[in-house]
Amino acid sequence: MAKLDSPRYTVLFATAVCVVCALMVSVAAVSLQPRQKANARLYMEKNVLVAAGLVQPGQEVSIAQVEKFFESDVRARLVDLALRARARAALKSNPATAGIDVAIDAKDGRLILRGIVANDREQALCHEVIGSVAGAAGIEDGLTTMSGRMKTFPQQPRK
Repeated sequence: MAKLDSPRYTVLFATAVCVVCALMVSVAAVSLQPRQKANARLYMEKNVLVAAGLVQPGQEVSIAQVEKFFESDVRARLVDLALRARARAALKSNPATAGIDVAIDAKDGRLILRGIVANDREQALCHEVIGSVAGAAGIEDGLTTMSGRMKTFPQQPRK
């Protein structure tokens, strides 16, 4: 029997411990790989839902809920978000409409404009620029004009 305090025994024992530990780490890494991929996909899909405004940042969402969101209308919502971003960029890049601040939303490919513009000319400019955005199925006009004088806001009673 080998002496327990010999250098040869110490080196062999350390080598055996290293091999066993390496084998355990390798088995764990291989066996956990599907779970790691599923968690990475879940993380990416949660971030997409946060960007789409369907989930609040930090909100706990189960795998089933994420799959349900993606089965429903996430693709349509993302298309609408992209359309809205293109419309906002078109308004801001055009020198005639860069200073006009209107709210833009998109639903089912239709752009919805809301806000107050100075006059009918600004309203027409907004329609012209927004109408040229690729992918827009139409425009819903919710713009209010101030024709020469300040009008009362809809929530304020007239005196």
